[in-house]
Amino acid sequence: ELTPNPVFVSGLELGKIGYGYACLRPNRCYQASLSGGLWSDEISWEIRYAPLGMAANSLGQLPPIVDGSAPSNCTFSIPEDYTD
Repeated sequence: ELTPNPVFVSGLELGKIGYGYACLRPNRCYQASLSGGLWSDEISWEIRYAPLGMAANSLGQLPPIVDGSAPSNCTFSIPEDYTD
């Protein structure tokens, strides 16, 4: 069972695209929870590995570790080989 201890909380205030950054450790379980809204059928999210110093516009070149849509509640872990 997961303990509710948020590592990262974010939301999209205005606009259609948003980014947030959080440091996640490998070999631990995380839970991503996304609630809907007025346009929940158009919401998608991804968690990607972002090496320190990598430009935000380059992140789309890396494959997502996990992704989903809204509403969703997903449990995942970061593989060991994603550490630097």
